[in-house]
Amino acid sequence: SESNFVPIGQAGCNYKASYNGGEYQIINLRISSSSQFVGLFGEVGNGAKIINVSMYSDDNTGLIESTYYGRSNTYLNEYDTATVDYQPSVGALIGFVWGGNGAVTVDNCTAAGYKVQYRGVTQTNRYITVGGLVGTLYMGKVNNCSAVNDVKSLNDNSVALKHNKINNNINTANVREQLGGLVGTNGGSNTVISNSYSGGKLTPSRNNYLLGGIAGNNRCKQNNGSGLTGDEGWIKNCYTYCKVDNSNAPNLVSTYPIAPNSYDLNNDIVNCYYFQDNAAGTAADRSQA
Repeated sequence: SESNFVPIGQAGCNYKASYNGGEYQIINLRISSSSQFVGLFGEVGNGAKIINVSMYSDDNTGLIESTYYGRSNTYLNEYDTATVDYQPSVGALIGFVWGGNGAVTVDNCTAAGYKVQYRGVTQTNRYITVGGLVGTLYMGKVNNCSAVNDVKSLNDNSVALKHNKINNNINTANVREQLGGLVGTNGGSNTVISNSYSGGKLTPSRNNYLLGGIAGNNRCKQNNGSGLTGDEGWIKNCYTYCKVDNSNAPNLVSTYPIAPNSYDLNNDIVNCYYFQDNAAGTAADRSQA
């Protein structure tokens, strides 16, 4: 058990080595950090391998939280590390995976019983990304993993006040939340989620959101009329029983049992299943698996 743990690795100094959790368990970890990327590992990259990590909270005290204040109002791409400033990404195990200089491997890892959340205010044209295990997965692989957590985004103006901002000076137009039971957003060359499952609950705080039981956003190739363009995000052999609490954001926008922004054109979701009584999305959305 650990309180006020500092995430391992951050933007500009990400974790690049291998970590094997062995037969040990990390129990009731608490992180409440103003860092941009928050998890047991903040950011990992450059061919890092994270394997055999087990995280459990058995008394409802486990917390993985970012209170980062996204203070710029210029649109930035949510993946490019040169332009990812001011966009928070949170996951119980890893906040941000960047495999641009060598694919990252996450294998046989689990996180259960935690509150995994972003609590703060992010300004216009920003993405808030939260996943039960990994926040952002870009050019990496998640295999044989699971997450059963309470994944949420909380719109908390008190964070902005700490930065000497007043509420009416904060422009939150077009802020989009990406919440996933296992991964917040999934994309990039040869990025794959496989042989994994998720449960728990997804709770958005605004109506402009993307929700999915496995991934909150699956950025895959699609046909723009002149050929295939975009990232490659794949989800294979997975299942989910995530529930959705949209009481703070009642207008369903892009909510799917497995992942939004997925297209059958490239068979990007393969052999995946969901528990229908719990599934995210409307009946019309539930044709993915």
